[in-house]
Amino acid sequence: MVGSKLSRKIEEAELSYMRTDQIFTNIETYSRRLDHKLTSLSSRTQTLLGDSILLACSVVYLGGFAPEERETFRAQLVDYLQKVRNIHCNKMWTE
Repeated sequence: MVGSKLSRKIEEAELSYMRTDQIFTNIETYSRRLDHKLTSLSSRTQTLLGDSILLACSVVYLGGFAPEERETFRAQLVDYLQKVRNIHCNKMWTE
């Protein structure tokens, strides 16, 4: 009888340890996902102004131009914004 109580206590302790370990693993996974999202969001906010300017110019001014002319104009605008105005743009605009 004493042996079965001890055995049950050991099983409960092992289950408790397994649950705790699973909880820590889930928290670490969730924390890594949040860190990734925060990094992505921080990166996106740094280029928000430049991206907004480029998008507005693309919609308002570039509709009538050929694709090659649009790309050239955008590249020049990105260069101007970043070098002269120190406004950062997402790298996708120049790729």
